[in-house]
Amino acid sequence: MPREADGEADGGDAAEETEASHGSRVSWDDLRRASVRAFAKLPRPARLLWMILIVLGVYAIVFTLQGQGIVPLIALPAFAVETDILFQMFRYHRIRAPDAALATGLLLALLLPPSVPLIQAIGVASAAIALRHVLRVQERPLFNPAAAGVLLGALFFGLAPSWWGSIGVWLVVALGIVVTLRTPGSWRIPAVFLASYGVITILGTLLVGDVSTPMVLLLGLLDPSILFFGFFMVPEPRSSVTRAGDRWVFGIAVGVATALLPALLPSLAPLVALLLGNGLAAVLRRRTAVEAPVETKKRQPTRRSQRRHRARDRREAVRDVRAEWKTPQRVAAGVLVVVVLGGMAFALNPPRVTPYFSAVRPGAPVAAGVVATTSNCTVDNPSIASNIATFLHQRLGPSVLLSVDTGTGTVVFYDPVNKVTVTETNIYEDYGFAEFNGDDYAALGCAA
Repeated sequence: MPREADGEADGGDAAEETEASHGSRVSWDDLRRASVRAFAKLPRPARLLWMILIVLGVYAIVFTLQGQGIVPLIALPAFAVETDILFQMFRYHRIRAPDAALATGLLLALLLPPSVPLIQAIGVASAAIALRHVLRVQERPLFNPAAAGVLLGALFFGLAPSWWGSIGVWLVVALGIVVTLRTPGSWRIPAVFLASYGVITILGTLLVGDVSTPMVLLLGLLDPSILFFGFFMVPEPRSSVTRAGDRWVFGIAVGVATALLPALLPSLAPLVALLLGNGLAAVLRRRTAVEAPVETKKRQPTRRSQRRHRARDRREAVRDVRAEWKTPQRVAAGVLVVVVLGGMAFALNPPRVTPYFSAVRPGAPVAAGVVATTSNCTVDNPSIASNIATFLHQRLGPSVLLSVDTGTGTVVFYDPVNKVTVTETNIYEDYGFAEFNGDDYAALGCAA
């Protein structure tokens, strides 16, 4: 009798444990569903993106740039929306909300230097929106318009990307997570991108032997520009992929390319990697479109779905339908964009003695003695404002600031880790890591 009681007790304990584990599993599922419903109440992804980009821009202008950058932050989205509406008037009978164009204009404002010439920036923004309407596959933009716009700015005007919207690194991470959670399943692209980029970057740095200091490696992995790029540009839904398996492939491809391309294109590597990934995404989407009819043949439409489809067709017949955008019109618009940008580049950039194209590796280093005239490379130049010095030290790590020009974005500093003097051509770009920057002028040693 006692033995049976013990058996009943053991069985009761096991049942209680099973019920408890089942309850925890249910509670976790309920929590996950509740979080998905909560994030679904936020504005739709494109609208949420441009709202967040405004926050990042205002934060950088107020707390770091001392008002610089406010003009492009206002002007570029305005001209991007105006260009988008103009193309919509030719393409559609009904104007749609220009959320995507607004986000593209804000991305360009945060990518280009805050002191960028306004005429050049407006030309880049208008060209980016035009290419978004011209280069399309399966009624989706072939390339990320912001990345394509910055590349056009580099090719025609010599504008190196600055990434000044990523100045608030922890704000970038927090808001990037919000954007990612807004669309269930989209987390795969930024997660895989950052993981693959980190692995390749660490392996490449260790194999080449540039630097092995853990702190410097960590700073390289947490580069604010890469975090901004991974959260807000790589997962752009219209030019990327939607299937779960394709998201893994797309994220890995862009991450690996971003880590390897700096050897050839130091400043433009992430943007070129994304454009190459957009080409891969177009191929993956085409494969999905070919496979989809085979899968849908197995499912017979229900009577309810047939009624819903007929009602939708009647509504579409009443509404204004999309105008036909033929290939000759696309080609003519694309040629017009190139001609206009070429004319602007010729008019605004006359021949000069030194090259203006700062987006590629410079050909010759600056002599160390030239920059050493402002300091002995042991203490910061006292003429540099304290807030600017604090900001740069947070980004540069161990360094001695020799000179700073906030108007042009040029900073000269001594890097004691690599024992080089560096002239960073754009302080807003990648924050001066000499071992990672290919567009910096560097000279070994430092004159006392």
